[in-house]
Amino acid sequence: MTALEAAYGAPSQERFGSAVFYEQPSTSDKLEQTALAKYKFFAGNLEERYGEEAWMGHWKEVCARKAGAKPDIVAELRSITDRDAKCSVPLILDNIGDGEKARRALAAAFDDPRFPPLARDEYDSLEVEISLLSASTPIVVASERELHTQLRPGIDGVTLEWGHCRSTFLPQVWESLSDPREFIAHLKRKAGLPLDFWSTDLTVSRYTVEKFTERLPA
Repeated sequence: MTALEAAYGAPSQERFGSAVFYEQPSTSDKLEQTALAKYKFFAGNLEERYGEEAWMGHWKEVCARKAGAKPDIVAELRSITDRDAKCSVPLILDNIGDGEKARRALAAAFDDPRFPPLARDEYDSLEVEISLLSASTPIVVASERELHTQLRPGIDGVTLEWGHCRSTFLPQVWESLSDPREFIAHLKRKAGLPLDFWSTDLTVSRYTVEKFTERLPA
C-alpha cells in the first residue's frame, strides 16, 4: 500500500482516480457493489451537480482476471480493449513520475499468489512484524554455485534483479528454506525466472534486518 501511494498519491476526492479498500469488506458483500460505493464517493458533489447518469451511466467491467490465470496486472491492463478505458492505461503504467516503480508496486499488490485473503476468524491471532532493512551491498560472484557458498543462512536478506525481473526474500525466509540452493531457486521463481536461469547480467545483493513483532489487540 505504501508503494502504491508513493507512486499514485493517496486517495482523494480532489482529483479523479482509483479507490483503495482500507476496510475489510464482509463476506456477504459483492465486490462490484463495494467498488461502486467507493466510485460514488470519489465523484463527490460532482454527482449531485451533474446527475447520477453523467457519472454512473458508463459504469461497466472492462477487465477481469480469469480463474487460474497467471497473475500479471501490467499485461492485463495493457490488454484492455474498451476504447475509453484504454486511454487511461498509459497514465497508470507509463506517463507517471517513475513508471518502473509504479509497475512494481502494482505487481506487488496484485500479482503475489503466495497468500490467500485474510479471513475474519484469523484476526485474533494476527501479529504485525516490521523489518527495518539495512543498506544493500552487492554480492559479486561468477556462478550460482559460488553464490550458494557466499550466502549466510538466517542472516542475509537477498535481492535478485535482471532486466524487469526483481524479487527479494527477507532473512526470515531461511526458516522455511534453509538450503541456499532451494532459497535461490524459490527466489528466481518469485522473480518469474526459470529455475535453471543464470546470467552475467544478474544482479545479486544482500541486506540484514532488525525485526519488531507485536500482537494486534483483540
